[in-house]
Amino acid sequence: MSFLIQKLNANKFFKFVSSVKLAIPLMLILAIVVATGTVFESQYNSEYSNLLIYKTTLFEILMFCLWINILCATISRIPFQKRHTGFVITHIGILTLLIGGFVTNHFGLDGQLSITEGVGESQVVLSNLMVGYQIEGQISPQTIAFKKMIFPKEGPSLDFLNNDLNSVIHLNKYLPFSKIDQGYISDSEKSNHLALSFILKSPFFNISEWLNSDSKSEIQMGPALIRLNNKKNSAFLKNPIESQKILTNINKEPEKLVLTNLDGSKQLQSWPIKQIQGDLINFKNLKIKILKKYKSAIVSQNKLVENQTPETENSNPALELQIESNRKILREVLYAKFDNFSLNKDGIFGYRLKYVSNLDSNTNTNSESPDLLKPGSRIIDLQVDQEATPITIVVTLLKDNKVILTQKVIEGEKLVTPWMGIELYIGSVIRNAILHEDVSLVNPEKRSELPPSALQIKVNNEELFWLSEGEEKNIYNNDKSFKIFFGRETFQLPFQIRLIKFSKLDYPGTSTPISYESTVEVDGYTSPIKISMNEPLKKEGYTIYQASYVLNPNQPPVSIFSVNKDPGRIIKYIGSLILSLGVLIFTLMRSRFYQSSRSALKK
Repeated sequence: MSFLIQKLNANKFFKFVSSVKLAIPLMLILAIVVATGTVFESQYNSEYSNLLIYKTTLFEILMFCLWINILCATISRIPFQKRHTGFVITHIGILTLLIGGFVTNHFGLDGQLSITEGVGESQVVLSNLMVGYQIEGQISPQTIAFKKMIFPKEGPSLDFLNNDLNSVIHLNKYLPFSKIDQGYISDSEKSNHLALSFILKSPFFNISEWLNSDSKSEIQMGPALIRLNNKKNSAFLKNPIESQKILTNINKEPEKLVLTNLDGSKQLQSWPIKQIQGDLINFKNLKIKILKKYKSAIVSQNKLVENQTPETENSNPALELQIESNRKILREVLYAKFDNFSLNKDGIFGYRLKYVSNLDSNTNTNSESPDLLKPGSRIIDLQVDQEATPITIVVTLLKDNKVILTQKVIEGEKLVTPWMGIELYIGSVIRNAILHEDVSLVNPEKRSELPPSALQIKVNNEELFWLSEGEEKNIYNNDKSFKIFFGRETFQLPFQIRLIKFSKLDYPGTSTPISYESTVEVDGYTSPIKISMNEPLKKEGYTIYQASYVLNPNQPPVSIFSVNKDPGRIIKYIGSLILSLGVLIFTLMRSRFYQSSRSALKK
């Protein structure tokens, strides 16, 4: 052994690798890199600093070089002498700490768990991205997870993902931070639908939106329902003041159950009520069942029952549903007239459901509670006369279902409503409209959430389309239905946590919290447990910290927990103890007391 160490110490490369000449520049570079990461973390957030600094290959190479330098410096002292004791133990402690950090970084788990008050949850959202697909008839989806990349990728640089996707879907481009602007273009071969853009403006807001006759024919803005009527009706156009009778019959459609994303902006799937009644509906991880359909629902003794003598104009169609996901079951009641009413204000496992009845859409007030049309309810009805030159839009304003104003406008013109000076600007009218997405790379903004990543995807010979984080798309190709999704990788905890109550204590006279905590029920515990900022929950190797919260008016609180599983923790603890011992021994052996005691023993 001594001969081998002597030979190594005589080698110029080993002497350099084990020398202080390498250690000092390495530590200076690491200090600069860590300081840079700290600055980015303070200006942006920890996710951005991880992407830019701490989770990069370059940072791992620097840490590995430091580990090799320390290891070689320790080996070079063999055979160890008594005076090397503190030095060697300290270096062994540092090596152990670095090994623990490597184990944590590569084999640990760190994610977020969001739970609404009164709901149980076990699905943890991780930092890695995930893309996948499911073919019609396939039992389970095919997915692949990958680390979020800081730089855009395209073409061959994405082959490491495409090779694992079995050529079913092909990733063409990747943008780490994206902005997707949606609009419409005309394509007579693919669409016969109409799209119209408008701006609603007042001293308090300025909102720009699109309506289309296919999937988004109306939108609720405060007390006003704005809708696009794409029905050709000469009587309406010639005599709009008499249009009230026509308006009550204009937007009938078959009864259906519609599934949308959480904010309701995107329709994901729909099912005709006649076809699904009595059957179990499967969508991704959801199992939906219609428990009962009501022609005219009323609430009696805190129960939903059928009104036996409903008036036709006051009928209240409703659906009572049961939704299951990952062994958790929610109950939901949907009213055809009241889109925004829900028993689950925070959504249904990340989605929302809507009941579209064959009643006239004019009775739909989008109220938050099942009641009659509220006094003061307003409708802005937009009907396009495509035969006129230039194209003319007949704007009809209704209050309490009575026409109060009708005016013809063209593209670019405005109409001033009698409602607090609100101005309606008509933008573009697009015939044969298809949705067009303009996706661009953007830079993160300071002290804000990072913009979502985006993937440009191609399925066989289909045209390219974009998916942003959290989105999915259903397409048909070769007589098969494909569901393609892109988002964050998730992990299922082996136990469920149910949030009983969230509480927050603020500084007097402010909304700044002094502390906040969550009272939860956990599988395996007989009594509730409190999780606070300084008191995490530890179970089955997982540590659950109270990280943040979301408080919105008229909605139950949401607790956000940080979920951590650190297999390298014990290694880091051992490394810290060894390092502390080494520093203590090193300090004692350098002290005057030790030196004088040693001199006295020699005498």
